[in-house]
Amino acid sequence: MIDCFDSFLVLQLFMIHYSRVVGQSHLDRVFSREEVVLVLFIDESTPMLNAALKRAGRDLELTFGLAVIDVTDVEVAASFNVTAFPTVVLYEDGNFKHYQKDLKSDKNVTKSAERMHQWVIERLEANDRIVVKAIASEDFKSSPDDFKHVRAYIMPE
Repeated sequence: MIDCFDSFLVLQLFMIHYSRVVGQSHLDRVFSREEVVLVLFIDESTPMLNAALKRAGRDLELTFGLAVIDVTDVEVAASFNVTAFPTVVLYEDGNFKHYQKDLKSDKNVTKSAERMHQWVIERLEANDRIVVKAIASEDFKSSPDDFKHVRAYIMPE
């Protein structure tokens, strides 16, 4: 019998499967299976920024359950009108939304990745995606309407 913890680990392992560098055919398969995909178009010119973006992507993957894909192929990038690296694209229900801010403009790569992370969360919430958040029970009880986009799970202490 699988308990909640085992189910969570299986889900994590399944989501981790997607976070890797892929080509166009694999990317097309992921788009056909997933409603939401975060695509990180990266190259070797910004290794520290790439690492920060991947960490932010991993957090989004584990927290919200969306697939995160790294793409380094220039031809694949060109097919998405990507001309600068790194670039972030959010695929949602057949639509592609490019992150418009210059990821290299801030010398602090962590801040750049955090801004991208927040942008994805805002997009998910704006489109009525159910997202996972940690909420203190007293906050939820006093203002349940503030958390209408949240699916509640009771975790044993």
